[in-house]
Amino acid sequence: MIKYIKGNILEDVENFPNKPIIFPHVCNTDGVMGSGIALGIRNTWPKAEKVYSDVFKRDGELVLGTNQVVKVSDNIYVTNMIAQTSVIDKKPIKYAALVKCMKSIANLFEKDQYKSGQIRTVKFGGLRAGGTWEFIEELIDEIWKDIPVYIYCLEDQI
Repeated sequence: MIKYIKGNILEDVENFPNKPIIFPHVCNTDGVMGSGIALGIRNTWPKAEKVYSDVFKRDGELVLGTNQVVKVSDNIYVTNMIAQTSVIDKKPIKYAALVKCMKSIANLFEKDQYKSGQIRTVKFGGLRAGGTWEFIEELIDEIWKDIPVYIYCLEDQI
C-alpha cells in the first residue's frame, strides 16, 4: 500500500503524524554517508550517521543484510539498511541483502511499539546504488504489504 508524496521528506518531518515512523534508506558497506538522502540524514540527524560510522570503526566492516534502527526523535526511527557495497562497484545494490533488511523492518511492525506506525522514505536503492525502482517497488508491495508506506519524490524523480 504505497502512497507517493511530491516533495522533500526532510522538509516534511514536522508534518509527520505522531506515531512511530520508520525511515529506511540504503547504506553502503564503506561506512560513509556522503551523498544523496544519506547526506541529508547525516545533516538532519547526526545520531543516525554516528551509529553507522561507529559500527564501521569498531568492526572494520558493515555486514550486508543488517539494519541499524536509530531513534532520532520521539517517534522517528532512521533505519540504515546495509544493502549496498562500495559505491565504486558497477552495481553496488545487493538485492538479497535488501530483501533481508526489508523483512527485518516488516518484523518490527509485529512489536507493540511499532504496530500503529508507518514507513516514510524515498525511492531508495536506485541512482547511486544502481538498482531498479520498479523492482524495488515490487519488493515493497510484497514485503511491506500490510504496512502504510509513503514514498517521497523530488520533482525530478516523478
